[in-house]
Amino acid sequence: MSAFADIIVEQMRRDILRLLAAQPNYAANNVVLGLALERVHALRVTADQIRAELAWLAQLRLVTLIALNPSTSMVKLTERGSDVAKGLSTIPGIAALVPGDGT
Repeated sequence: MSAFADIIVEQMRRDILRLLAAQPNYAANNVVLGLALERVHALRVTADQIRAELAWLAQLRLVTLIALNPSTSMVKLTERGSDVAKGLSTIPGIAALVPGDGT
């Protein structure tokens, strides 16, 4: 992967955590997250890319995934994921928050 592609993926991972942190129940499905990344953050991603990044975040225990059907999962932010979303913790592979990020 190129350095530019790495930056995009790191930003996407951070944005997923922040989108979940902004929800009243800290949860959303993968389809809604994909739409939000596209509309709010101007990141065009495929359904496969979203699933891959959610699986990566789940491996690090930043989110939990509950399969609703073969193509849709409910994604819930964990306490650890909330800490990363707030900038209280950093994880390699996820863009760190910087001043002015709006948190």
